[in-house]
Amino acid sequence: MLYTYTRLTTKGADGMNNVNNYGPSHQHKFAGVTSVNLNHSHRYSGFTDPAPSGVPHSHRYYTVTTYDDGHTHIVSGITGTSIELPEGGHYHNFGGESSISGSTPHSHSYKGTTGIS
Repeated sequence: MLYTYTRLTTKGADGMNNVNNYGPSHQHKFAGVTSVNLNHSHRYSGFTDPAPSGVPHSHRYYTVTTYDDGHTHIVSGITGTSIELPEGGHYHNFGGESSISGSTPHSHSYKGTTGIS
């Protein structure tokens, strides 16, 4: 698990930026294999963007797949909200459709769970 410090900037009613310090934040590892389309699939892995610890939250994620069948795809999105575990820690579900790429344009579906934090 990676720990960082999260700062969130928001616009106040007066139009000025307000910076809120949420204290410790964290990231999750994610990895998987896409669906098989046009007789091939792609692997992907990465780390989510940081999010505040200790409160319900989601993470943004972005990575590029492995180079297979002459091309790559982008896998990106926002995880589901945190799912707490009885023994402590939490994880997130994620999934979606990759970017369109390839000599025959296509995408791949993907889904999974992040590592536990």
